[in-house]
Amino acid sequence: QVYDPLSPLHSFLLSHADASTATAIAPLCIPLNLPLGYIHARVLVARFQHAEISDTSQPALVSEVLPVLNRLKSSKDQSILSEWCATMYGEDNEQRMKCLDIALEYAMKASSEIEQKINCKLNSDV
Repeated sequence: QVYDPLSPLHSFLLSHADASTATAIAPLCIPLNLPLGYIHARVLVARFQHAEISDTSQPALVSEVLPVLNRLKSSKDQSILSEWCATMYGEDNEQRMKCLDIALEYAMKASSEIEQKINCKLNSDV
């Protein structure tokens, strides 16, 4: 079991899953020692969950998902979130494929960053 400091807010986020909520509570990242953009990502997840529960449209990729992905600092986190978002779009949804393409780009970037760190470590050990 992983500790989730935002779990007490889960039902609140489901019922208030919008950008203004994310912006209002985003400063909690600092005292909770969460990565910047994490609360926006959690609100986006809640928006997808709310859309699924209420049978409404999913968040739009360009106007709602991409801005949240851009807030995240880690390419790995960006890749994981964009891949998860892609799974929330329907099988034949055009946004699903675009989101998977974005996830692939972030995964490649994360892989390159890891390779560079390994190479730097190997070079410093020599």
